[in-house]
Formats: sequence, structure tokens, C-alpha cells
Amino acid sequence: DEPLAVAGLTPADRRRRISAALDAMGLDPALLDRWPHQVSGGQRQRAVLARALSLDPSVLVLDEPVSALDVSVQAQVVNHLAALARDRGLAMVFISHDLGVVGHLAHRVAVLYLGRVVETGPVDAVFGAPAHPYTRALLDAVPVAHPGLRRPRRRLQGEPPAILNPPAGCAFHPRCPLALEICRRARPGLAPGAAAGHLVACHLSVNAPIPAEV
Repeated sequence: DEPLAVAGLTPADRRRRISAALDAMGLDPALLDRWPHQVSGGQRQRAVLARALSLDPSVLVLDEPVSALDVSVQAQVVNHLAALARDRGLAMVFISHDLGVVGHLAHRVAVLYLGRVVETGPVDAVFGAPAHPYTRALLDAVPVAHPGLRRPRRRLQGEPPAILNPPAGCAFHPRCPLALEICRRARPGLAPGAAAGHLVACHLSVNAPIPAEV
């Protein structure tokens, strides 16, 4: 069965819709007549996004959409997505390990560890005052956009546990330099953070502030 968004359209209507989707991603509609090996990796990535946009969705789920692209093409794609969200009112679920891109594009962020949310809230609250040690480590790994600037980094030790066999208590405790005995015994639930809508699953965030120098 055809999707409702394209059912009943003539071939000419479909081509116009596809051309509009390509244009929205900054692609020349002439690419429609090329084979995949005749376009660049960045063009292929944007063509996949254009294919999704051609169905006129209200929600777009993107799983690592810029991970395989170089920095300049990443910036182009992210800027196109931001413009689409603004101009079309398009909601996006953006899944990525690159918190630099997430911070540029998202309004709210959820940080997951072994498939569980450990911190969530408005992007300014989470990025400005991260309350979970894993969030802090991820943000420390974001490159500083200046060759002369350096900042201290908290490097995580060890490897993530198997997702199908997580440790008891807080799943992050084997790698956390601040882990307490309660972290090994009890899994923390999400509790309110410092800002409105900011939630964090960490015993330290509830019982005591996390030392900034650790």
C-alpha cells in the first residue's frame, strides 16, 4: 500500500514533491537522474533526509544523521535541519553521540547510559550545569573551537558493561570515580535537578553536590 502522503498523486506531482524535498536539503533536483556512486557521501546523506521529508512528516527521527560526514558538510546538514524545524514546525528526535551538534540543534536533551536516561532537561540546563558524572564526561569530550584553548577533561576508565547484563545499582558506578556504596546497591531514579524540567538519576545529585574538580 502507498503512504497516505503520496496516494493519488500523479507522477508529475510526485516529482515536484521530490524536487521540493531535495531543494529543502540544498540539493540540485538534477541528482534524481544520477546513480548512487555518482554523488558524494554528503549528498547521499542529504538525499536520505530529503526522501523522508517528501512524505511531509510531522515528526522526524534521525539516528546519527551526520556521524559519517566531514565537519563542513555536517554544518550544512545541521543548518538545513534547524531551518526546517523553524520554518515547517517540524519536530525532531535527534539521536547522536556528538553533543556539540545536539547543543546546536536541540531544545531538550536526554542523556542515556546502557539504554536508561541518566539526565534530561532543557539543553541550556543540562549543558550549563550537568549533574550526572557521565554527562560531564561526554561534555568534556566536545572539542573546544579554538586551537589555543584547553580545558581539563575527566576521562572515563574501563569499558561499558554488557547492556543485557548490567551491574546492580547504578549501571555507571563501575566507571564512576565518585561512586558511593549506595551506588553499588540501589539504582537511582530520576529526581528534580537545579532548573525547571531538569531531571537526573544520580545519588550524588540528591545527597551532595558533585565536586567540580573531580
